[in-house]
Amino acid sequence: MTAPRDPKHSRLFSIVALSVAALAGLLGGCELEPDARLDAAEAPRSLDGTELDGAFSYDRDGHFVLDEGAVQAFDYFLTADGELSPAEIDAWVQQSLRAEIRSEARRGEIMDAWYAYLVYRAEAAEAAAGQAPPSAGAPAPAEPDALEATLAAALDRFEAEVGPGPFVTHERAQLHRAVAVRAAYALDDAAERDAELARIDQAEAERFAHSRAGRYLAARDSVQGLIDAGADDATVQAARAEHFDAIEPGAAERLAALDAKRAAWNAKLASFRTERQSLRDSWVASPAGLDEAVAELELERFTAAERRRVHALERLDDGAGL
Repeated sequence: MTAPRDPKHSRLFSIVALSVAALAGLLGGCELEPDARLDAAEAPRSLDGTELDGAFSYDRDGHFVLDEGAVQAFDYFLTADGELSPAEIDAWVQQSLRAEIRSEARRGEIMDAWYAYLVYRAEAAEAAAGQAPPSAGAPAPAEPDALEATLAAALDRFEAEVGPGPFVTHERAQLHRAVAVRAAYALDDAAERDAELARIDQAEAERFAHSRAGRYLAARDSVQGLIDAGADDATVQAARAEHFDAIEPGAAERLAALDAKRAAWNAKLASFRTERQSLRDSWVASPAGLDEAVAELELERFTAAERRRVHALERLDDGAGL
């Protein structure tokens, strides 16, 4: 009898969520002459009101490091696939980098990693397409099977392009874990199989707990617990400095600045909504005139980017009320 598959283990062999066809289209638009790039690339409308996920990091020599934050940023750009053309996505990435990063050399390194990332994901998706996840009783190959060998080769090529780094290390660890899971599922004895899978999960949990992401989540939970308990600002900031600065120097200060920025935005939005409601309550002229007055109020209170954010939040609020 075939044992039920653990979705968590099955997901190891569904390595990429992006379709091969979509990525192939993206790759076809990567080689652009400078005069073919869009001068006015904008974020897709579906991402109005959002901010770039992740962040770009650099080593002590100032060179770009492909880590989890960079991959989050790349995946954020890839969410526009299907809404923007390949050329538009490429132009959007380049414009976003120009707006955030002054160094042309750093932008060049990031773009090189972007293109290499697309190639790697496309190769991984093609290798995994149509592959069944591991199942109990399946024979364990003496050597890595075709899927695992193909993924390992794709990762080797990717590392040759971008160099060693946190993301490559993570991907290689995941591949090794996938091989171990496949071997565990091949065990005939159910108790032995379950024990081996539990051992693999425990090893992964310990690895994650010591990873940057695991330490960050633990720090976030600890600080959030203080906030939920009603701790004062000084206590919260001290906890942030203790936990987050140990992960990355200056992180606590940046988080405090982000909190202040969010608080200022929420206050600005609340003030606008109060004024808008007061305007609506006191309006006696035509509805069209009210719409114009509200639009004028928006123009007075917000920049163009902020207005897009306001409208996105309004759409979310309207959807939640359905």
